[in-house]
Amino acid sequence: SFSGSFTLEKLRYQSWDFGEGKGTLKYDGDSVQARVTVRSELGSFEAQGSVSTSAGYPGKAQLQFKDWNARKFLIDRIPSVLSDVSTALQGNVEIQGRFNDSRTITARGQIEGGSFKFRDYELHNSGAIKFGIAESRLRVEQVKMVGEGTDLQLSGTIPLDSSPGLDLSLKDRKSTR
Repeated sequence: SFSGSFTLEKLRYQSWDFGEGKGTLKYDGDSVQARVTVRSELGSFEAQGSVSTSAGYPGKAQLQFKDWNARKFLIDRIPSVLSDVSTALQGNVEIQGRFNDSRTITARGQIEGGSFKFRDYELHNSGAIKFGIAESRLRVEQVKMVGEGTDLQLSGTIPLDSSPGLDLSLKDRKSTR
C-alpha cells in the first residue's frame, strides 16, 4: 500500500488551459482512491473516486464543477449570431461502472447556470439541467429555457456513437409572466 500527494501545473488540452491543481492518491491493495482539485480561467472542479483492483475494475467517481465557462470551450464553434453566450455553470456528475469496459459506464448529473442572447432576446435555464449517460446514449431528462414570452422544454436521447436514434422533444409553453 501507499499514499501520497501531487501537484498539477500547466494542464492543457489543445488550446485549452486547465490551470493548476493538487490532489491525493492512495492504494491499499484492494482499491485506488484519488481526489483532485483544479482551478483555471475556465472554472474550477473537484473530483474524487475509487476504483477496485478486482476483475473489471469496478468503481465510482464524482465530479463537481463551479463557475465553469463553457463559452471559452465553444468560442470558435459558436455562430456569430450567438456571440453573447454566457455561462457560469455549476453542477455535478457521478460516474460508475467497470472501468475496463466503457460500455458499462453510466453517469448521472445536473448543471445549473447559463444563458444566451440572440440580438436583444435572452434565454436562460430555469432550474437544473438533468441528464444521464448509459449504453452510449445521452438522456436529457430536463432542460427548461425561459425568456420573455418563452418557456422551452427539451428532453429525449442523443446517441453518443454513430448509431441512429436521435429522439428529442422540444416544447414551447408560452410564459404567462
